Amino acid sequence: MPLNVNDTKFLDIAEIICEEGLSGIDKAVQIIINQAMLIERDRHLKAQRYERTPERVSYANGFKPKQLKTRIGKLELSVP
Repeated sequence: MPLNVNDTKFLDIAEIICEEGLSGIDKAVQIIINQAMLIERDRHLKAQRYERTPERVSYANGFKPKQLKTRIGKLELSVP
């Protein structure tokens, strides 16, 4: 999936880094990881959210909150 600089998540990340500098890097990484998991889910299901296709292999069933401790801080993740 190509990066779209007009995507709201990309703009959120850029705004966080512009406002908070390196102290906001944990929030930016959190957004990136959550988005990556959504992309991975869509690829696994062979369909996007709410999309019905003949290739779809399964269904998603919500999110599970998880905390990940890293060197840059604690990340609050939503695992699909």
